[in-house]
Order: sequence, then structure tokens, then C-alpha cells
Amino acid sequence: MEALEALLEKLLQDEETKDVDIEMEDGTLRAHACMLCAASDAMRGMLRHGLAADRPRLSWREHPVEVGRFFLRLLYTGTVNEEEWGSGDTECLSEETPLRLLLGGLAIAKMYQVPHLLHALTEALKRRLDDRTFNDVYSGAIKLDVTALRLHCLRYAEKSDAKDIVEGARVRALQHITVQNADVPEGSIGRVNANRVILWDDTGSIGYGTDVEMVKDMVQLEYSPQSNGVRDMFMSKDLAPEVMFELAALWGTPEPTARRRTL
Repeated sequence: MEALEALLEKLLQDEETKDVDIEMEDGTLRAHACMLCAASDAMRGMLRHGLAADRPRLSWREHPVEVGRFFLRLLYTGTVNEEEWGSGDTECLSEETPLRLLLGGLAIAKMYQVPHLLHALTEALKRRLDDRTFNDVYSGAIKLDVTALRLHCLRYAEKSDAKDIVEGARVRALQHITVQNADVPEGSIGRVNANRVILWDDTGSIGYGTDVEMVKDMVQLEYSPQSNGVRDMFMSKDLAPEVMFELAALWGTPEPTARRRTL
């Protein structure tokens, strides 16, 4: 295996035999037509039968040289090299691989339908998904129409919203609740106390409140002291328009998050 990787690395570095020019945003890269054609039927068609047939040339001008170099190394050798973007050499898509390279590589893989790299980059971005990267990854998945990644981001948002109802949380009644001596109209707002009992606001309800465990399927969490980055960004309208549009189907029209007030 090491011998094969060494051979592919040698081929990647052999500039003299490369016969395809690739225009980038800030320069030009070169590659072997045989490698590009083997990886992508779309590139095969462009290089052999299209306008590039007389003078083999591809245009990736939406991306900088850094992204093109990252993509070609991945295509040739299946590895990434941190030294090419500022830091040792590794044999897999590292968790530290800059997000801009993963998304740029995914864009090229999607445009030219490079199946093995499309899959590898999608899986790498799934592993990188968290509250900090959510907006960039989801926005990229939508713009590139990468269904598997879009669904993964949507599931992440759904899961991140499933917070426990803890002390200090505010909840809304999804239906008319008549349990535990309570008469709570649909839409009523309540706050959870230290005993995990919901004390309802302005409902005219009598009794001692409503135990969370008895009604947790009948209420919707409106606010929780536990941080919910994705939901908070949605409510604050801090996400890309395309992300806001898709999440609106999940959470409705964003409204200001309820805030605590001090006396």
C-alpha cells in the first residue's frame, strides 16, 4: 500500500507529463488527462469531445489554487497534505482540514460528478458538523444540492432542538391540558420550577401546577437556559437565507427568543 501511495505521489508531482491546464481564481494548475478522465465521465467528455478537446483545459475559476491543489491531491492519492495549507502530512481527511477546502472540494466533485470524492467529502463534512460550522455546511449543502448532507444537517437541527425541559425553561401548551388539577388552555405559557413543575402564566388555572413528566408530550419548549446554538441562530436570523428558508419548515417563522428579566 505504501508503495502504491508513493507511486501516486510521484505521478502527482510529475509536472512534465501533465497535459491539462486548469484555470483557477488566482492561477493555473496542471493535471494528467488520464487521471481526470478516469475519475469523472463529465471531465472525460469535456476533454475528449468538448471545446477543450483541441487544447485540454478546464475552468475552476470559482475556486482558488489552494482548493484546486487540495482536490487534485485527494483525487490522485486519496490523501491530504497539511503542509500545502499551512501546517504535516496525513493519510485521511483530518478533522483539522479547513472547512473552506472541504466545501470547495465538494463543489468541484459535485459539478464534475466524481463519485468517490463526492462521498468522501460529504462524510468528512458530516463529521465536522457542529453549532459553529452548521451555517456554512448547511448553506453549502443547499447550494450544491448534496441531498445526503442536507438531510444530515436537518437531522442535526432537529436533534439539537430536543433539549431537556429543565428548571427555568419556558414552555407552550400544544393542546388543552386538563391533568393534575390543572385547566390549561392551548397556547398557554408556563415556566418550570426547581421541582420540575410547570407554573402557568395568566391561565386562570387552579391547582399546584403541572408535573413535567405528565405533560412533556403536550408542551413545546420555547426557551431553555441550556444553550441551543442552532435554534438561537435561527431565532436571531443569523443564518444564511437558504438555511433560514429550510429551517422555517421545521420551526415556523422565527420570533424573538424569550428572555429572562431581573427584578
